[in-house]
Amino acid sequence: MTSKISISLTVLALVAPLTGCSLLKVNGKPLFGGKNAASADGSKGSGGAPAAGEGGGAGEGGGQTSVADTNALKQVIDEGNAANETLFEAFKNDEVPADALASLETAAQRSAELGDAKSAAFYDLRAHTYQFITAMHALDGGDEGPLAELMQGKVEKKGVSGKNLEVSVKLKADHCYKVALKWKAPTGAEDLRDYDWKASKPQAIQRFRLSVVHPYLPWSFGMCATEDTQATFSAEFNASGSKPRLQYAVVSWPRDEVPGREMLFASVVPPDKCSAKAWKSLWLDPIPGSIVYSKNEPLLLSGVSTKGGSTTLLNATGTQGARPISNLKGSPDGSAQVGVNFSMPRCSDSELAASSLSKKAAKCHEAIDRKYDRKFDDAEAVRDNAVTIGALRAAESKLNRLREAEGNERRSKCGGVDGKLEADVEKAFNEIVDAFADGANPKSDARMQELHRL
Repeated sequence: MTSKISISLTVLALVAPLTGCSLLKVNGKPLFGGKNAASADGSKGSGGAPAAGEGGGAGEGGGQTSVADTNALKQVIDEGNAANETLFEAFKNDEVPADALASLETAAQRSAELGDAKSAAFYDLRAHTYQFITAMHALDGGDEGPLAELMQGKVEKKGVSGKNLEVSVKLKADHCYKVALKWKAPTGAEDLRDYDWKASKPQAIQRFRLSVVHPYLPWSFGMCATEDTQATFSAEFNASGSKPRLQYAVVSWPRDEVPGREMLFASVVPPDKCSAKAWKSLWLDPIPGSIVYSKNEPLLLSGVSTKGGSTTLLNATGTQGARPISNLKGSPDGSAQVGVNFSMPRCSDSELAASSLSKKAAKCHEAIDRKYDRKFDDAEAVRDNAVTIGALRAAESKLNRLREAEGNERRSKCGGVDGKLEADVEKAFNEIVDAFADGANPKSDARMQELHRL
């Protein structure tokens, strides 16, 4: 197998951070083609990958080429698809044949040189996946070097877990951490669920999850830290057999050195939106590559597919929406502007609330919920079973009195903390607005260029 540094020249963000990257080139031209992609026979086409869960390969989506280059591209695609299919089947036995991986790496490089950007991206993403699997195999023998080299970071922890995973890590301020996961002897039926991050300083972590291109790999997860803190990642999973099946490795980087490749499919997992400090940090000290722009409006990328297409996004008030990747950019055209007015978001419950103020408010409302929920249930049951007009009116009257009593108690007991919380959240919102208006526009150009090519 060729070296991991030279393998993936076709991907813009592999060896450079998410900001400040320049496009790698072949013969003086960008490795990824321009706007007018065409199939290998010279007709216009989209190329691209098979559906998730399949082996298969790339289409023929290169630029205008000579007859000789067209024939060469067809051969490259045939060889790349065959290698990808071989690797896909071999991984069912937790194997990665070195010759097939080398062929896939060559297909990525050659299709890029021949102008087929989509096939180059397709093969390169999968080559990187099998390089990762190979590096995780090396961990079985205690060798951290291949994984550290591939991911260009420091391996903090590694191991294999049984039915429950719990990994504790001491986080450094301004560092990011990825919990990379792999099933041993995968069947495709494994199920990872109930994952969670906790930290001794809840507002000091910024959480994200990462989708993967191979259906036999679980998602990976991570967090960036704004302060030193102790954090724990936990998950439950189903996997056949009694032996430990979930292999993990925690890899870290300084925030400004996170390789773009490792964050390509990262989706922000938002904190309690009423925890002002945590919410503000996502915008003013963001997870690398997480802020994108629709025209000049900054948005948080909270959902991205390995196939491209649509995304889910959060605006500065935490309201969710969806837009095609093609409508998003990595930097604004001019000055960025938050395009919404303040509105108080829906707050999390006390278990998820990160700030002392939001936790206090949540507990206050939860206490009132406990007091009144049963009363409302009983009163609604009487109303629903009323058989006369008089009984129905009496039941409705009782419900109205309950609503009034509940509202009065909320205002009396929780109104003070609610007011302070709303003022705290609005202040954070205004600081976000002012920072972007003053030119603090974090850029995600390299990542968005990459996503546009999927």
